[in-house]
Amino acid sequence: MRRLLPLLSVLVVVPAAPATATPTFALDHEAASSLTSLPVRTVSRLTMGAGGQEERFRLRSQAPLTFSGDVRAGQASVVSPGVGACPGRWQRFHFARLELSTFTYDVTIPAGGTGVATGTDVLNNAPWPGEDELGLAFEAQPEFTGAPSTLTGDPLTVAAQGPRYLGPLGVQLRLATGGGRIFGTTTPVVDIGRVVLRALPAGSSRSIPVARLRLRDGAFSVRWKAPRPGRYEIYAQYRTTSPSNYANDASECGLRVVAR
Repeated sequence: MRRLLPLLSVLVVVPAAPATATPTFALDHEAASSLTSLPVRTVSRLTMGAGGQEERFRLRSQAPLTFSGDVRAGQASVVSPGVGACPGRWQRFHFARLELSTFTYDVTIPAGGTGVATGTDVLNNAPWPGEDELGLAFEAQPEFTGAPSTLTGDPLTVAAQGPRYLGPLGVQLRLATGGGRIFGTTTPVVDIGRVVLRALPAGSSRSIPVARLRLRDGAFSVRWKAPRPGRYEIYAQYRTTSPSNYANDASECGLRVVAR
């Protein structure tokens, strides 16, 4: 059965000098899909109100927006983030959300008007802890193209608690080495499932098995002797035995070791 949480909202009032208008922002979120199976879609609506004067400001969000009501919005400028790289060959970056760009709009609301900006937060992959709250946040910037902004001071972040994802979480894996051992930890602390360690020998495209390990208090370790001297890259894969609680996952980068 599809389970939708009730609408959640918050009202934010931007302080202004006594003689000026006070723009208002009210944000609400509504789950638009099941909260237990991916992808999860959450619609966020930011209601923006102008007082006794026209309001002009720059609005930013992590998703493309549509506008309705008494509002004029300029064409969005889109900034994509830089993409990092692992030092070795193993690279499996974790992205709970595939939309990583920032969308910016110049917004004008006439005196006494009310406009609405609407966007959708899409959770694509099993989130790590801290990534399971759904819904967009918005940032109102004291900037504007072609005319002075009516906002002053620091950028204003408008955020509200949204529904939470109720499906299985991802498992973040961290690897280290020392004293002839390979060891690691998980976030969250997981005691079920297995961690599979594999090694990529230098110059080879095929990995070799290292160990299949149980977890204890979110930790694992093994003493490993390489089959021959050389350089290796160790990576970890989490294999769930409780798919309703945790999803399969993998370390983002490999751990480079030298066997002598």
